[in-house]
Formats: sequence, structure tokens, C-alpha cells
Amino acid sequence: MARRVSWTNNSSGHLGTYVYRAPTLDPQALPDPAATVEPVAQGETAEWIDSEELSPGDYEYAVRDFDGSGEGALSAAAAYNVPLVVPNIGDEWQGGYFAGIMLDEADAEYALIVSPKAEGDPGSAMEWQNALDFAAGLSIAGNSDWTLPTLDEMRIIYRAFKPSTQSNNTSSGATDRVDPPLGNYTSSDPAQTTVADFQSGGTEALVANYNWTSTEDSASYVWCVDFYNGNENYYAKSDNRLVRAVRRVPL
Repeated sequence: MARRVSWTNNSSGHLGTYVYRAPTLDPQALPDPAATVEPVAQGETAEWIDSEELSPGDYEYAVRDFDGSGEGALSAAAAYNVPLVVPNIGDEWQGGYFAGIMLDEADAEYALIVSPKAEGDPGSAMEWQNALDFAAGLSIAGNSDWTLPTLDEMRIIYRAFKPSTQSNNTSSGATDRVDPPLGNYTSSDPAQTTVADFQSGGTEALVANYNWTSTEDSASYVWCVDFYNGNENYYAKSDNRLVRAVRRVPL
């Protein structure tokens, strides 16, 4: 959503106005101007429309005129809050597809993002270390913080993007990394995802086989999740399993 920044020009003879924007504006250490606005007549209202997509949070705006001799005084700061708009499951967001809200290791909320298949899936199974390296080397939509999902994250991905109508393994799926915590799957819950691109045969569908997580069972074995029925098992790091990268977006 664009934000309108406006002010009344109280000076004459200036060459333009700098507009500054930051979470907190320090007059002694200002960032580069977010915009430069042409001058208007004294007493008239000037404005700038900030259409840049900003991360959710609080921001301050301030302006100051400049002329051939230098810059004038900085205006008082005006506060603006960019609200968090949580997308729907399967919506394209933050470089991939929104899978749900989870709790990190410090119990802080974050959005779990599943990478686009064309970039976040190498197209073949690979050993675990190679899978870690593949995910870490990705840069998608300007984001380079991709990784393999944890076991808990994979459980949420299965709930969001289960590709088929196959009955679920009822011994898997419990996680306390969401609020409220979730128990094991039932045979029918989760059902097949309603996100068409993630259904079997869809362009983004996860393959109904075992996918690596980043969660180690031991020095030699790592947990995997089968997107056929949600079953969980651990495999040797030297085995070849499927890969789908994810990233976390703090909320």
C-alpha cells in the first residue's frame, strides 16, 4: 500500500526537498534520501507518494529543503506503521509460497515460505550434505537465506500442501512449533490440499516420496518425511532423498 507524505512549504528560493525514511530517524546520522521533490511555491503543499514495498513495522518520515548554499533544518518526524498482512496458504509471498505461521527456537513467530519448485527443487534426489549445500546456495527473488526445512516445518508443509487423497500415517505429524500445538494426523486430516498447483501433477506439487529435513537423528542419520502419506523415518546421510528448500520470514 502506497503512503502519502505531504508538507507545507514555509520557505522561498529553495531548489527542492529531500524526503527521509527509516524505522528511526537520527538527525545526526540520516540515511540517503528516499526521494527528492521539486519545489513548490511558498505556502503551498508538496507531497511524495511512497510506493515502495516495505517490511511490516514502524517507520518515520521527515523532510528538509536544500538550495545552493546547503540544506535547511530537518522537519519533525511523522510516524507511519506498515501493518502485517498475512497471506493465505499457498499465496505467492516473500520469494515463494506461504505455508503457515510457526514458532522459532525462542518461541517468536515467523512465516514459513516454501520455495518455487523450479528453483528450490534440484530435480533429482541427492545426499544430505549436498542437499544442505544446494539450499544454502540459492538466491530466489533477492533472498539468499534458504535452507532445508526442519522436521516440524515439514509437518506443517505436509498439512498445507499434501499432494494426494491418500490416507495419512496416524503415527506422525505432532508438533509444538505452532500455537496451539498440533497432534498427530488422522487418517483423513489433513486432506488433499486445496491449492491446485500443489496437488498431484501440479506445477508446485511435492513429490510423494521421502524428502530430507535438516533435523538429525544422530551423527549419521537424518529425519525425512514421505509426501505419500506423511510418514516419518530417518535415513543415512549418504542416502539420496528429495529436496525442497524453505525460508523463514520473522513476524
